[in-house]
Amino acid sequence: MDTNVWYSAVLYGGRAEEALRRGLKHCDLVVSPYLIDEIVELIKLDTRAPYRFVKSLRDVLGRFILVEDSGEEFEVRDPKDQPIARAAINAGCLLIVTGDEDLLTLEFVEEVAIVNINDFLAGLTD
Repeated sequence: MDTNVWYSAVLYGGRAEEALRRGLKHCDLVVSPYLIDEIVELIKLDTRAPYRFVKSLRDVLGRFILVEDSGEEFEVRDPKDQPIARAAINAGCLLIVTGDEDLLTLEFVEEVAIVNINDFLAGLTD
């Protein structure tokens, strides 16, 4: 799950929250230190969330499969997406779930498929 999915799930719910909940049920979710920092900083900046909430969020995110950044470069349109691609590739992920158009237009990075929330949810069966 890309930063924008986590962000939307935490702050707004809706399809992003559904994707996160179903992802937790059906998938092994992967995070990296970069992803955790980015999610926490965006939420802290945009909401002025209290320290206790931010710390709890960081603790919860740290419980997922944590992948270190290899520093290897992959072909992406936006350099800010490199850490997302690296985490997914290094963890052997099948998918990156995102709303980021720069990633979605690629469709794949290496062998990792890039899908939007609706396609992700459509591919899951309960």
